[in-house]
Amino acid sequence: MTPKPRLIIPDTDVIVHLHELGIWDAFITHYSVHVPKYIVDQEANYFTACSVEFSKDKNDALRSTKKINLVEDIDASKISQIDLNASDKIPLLKEANNMGAMDGLDRGEEEVLAAVFPSDSEFIACLIDRAAIRCAVLVGLKDKCISVDTALKNCGLGRSLPVALSEMRFQKIVKQAKQERVQKLQL
Repeated sequence: MTPKPRLIIPDTDVIVHLHELGIWDAFITHYSVHVPKYIVDQEANYFTACSVEFSKDKNDALRSTKKINLVEDIDASKISQIDLNASDKIPLLKEANNMGAMDGLDRGEEEVLAAVFPSDSEFIACLIDRAAIRCAVLVGLKDKCISVDTALKNCGLGRSLPVALSEMRFQKIVKQAKQERVQKLQL
């Protein structure tokens, strides 16, 4: 049996969207998901996933909310938590500062990109946030990042998605950041 591919979910946005789409549990059975400790402890605790269910009458929608609890998934060994210390982040932060790529990154995204940054890292980052995608490309991580759309298609969970999760949007941001990287490297 081949091991599941490794994947980091960089920010709570991806986790929330996958919960709202009702595919979080299926997603984590297809991938070996690793979530930074900061996201588990600080960010995900503040969000709930909202799903809408329709009765036979399409005008009668029920909204159900469920608090996202990643600790339960960790305790059940469905996902893993990664814990980076300050020195683990230094190489990424140094390169990101050199490339002017820190604007708009939150701490959870920094931790994800820091885990992906080492050349020997087997992690792949699944990104939504424009600033995180831009930073990843500027620091040379383009080949270690994928969109939610691609991650879902790669494991047979492909479906119609909001634009924010699409491969088309992801590639548009990548293209802009690649051009910016070329310009910065020429200086």
